[in-house]
Amino acid sequence: MGTVAENRATRPVIDVIHTLITVTRYTDPMIDRVIIHITAGKGGDGAISGRREKYVPKGGPDGGDGGSGGSVYIEGDPNLNTLMPFRYRRYFKAGDGRRGDGKLRHGKDGGDITL
Repeated sequence: MGTVAENRATRPVIDVIHTLITVTRYTDPMIDRVIIHITAGKGGDGAISGRREKYVPKGGPDGGDGGSGGSVYIEGDPNLNTLMPFRYRRYFKAGDGRRGDGKLRHGKDGGDITL
């Protein structure tokens, strides 16, 4: 443990360092241009299936369609004055659709994203 004189000598230095950290935290430059990569979701594959039941001759096809791929929507925000949210995340992809199944079961649609 140091003496009172040593503690007084080091304390203002800690306060100055803390102030500098606080000042530099809020002086990020304004971002007004970004390059982002956007991809819509891929549609799901359909299913090839034939209906087969005991007393149904020539049952016919019963494969389900694949789900639709997700869409990308771009929405403006009047309260946002910088593109800082896009500085660290630059790749955006909507969800892919799921594949269809037999018995006319359709695949699940992909999730949409809004930027």
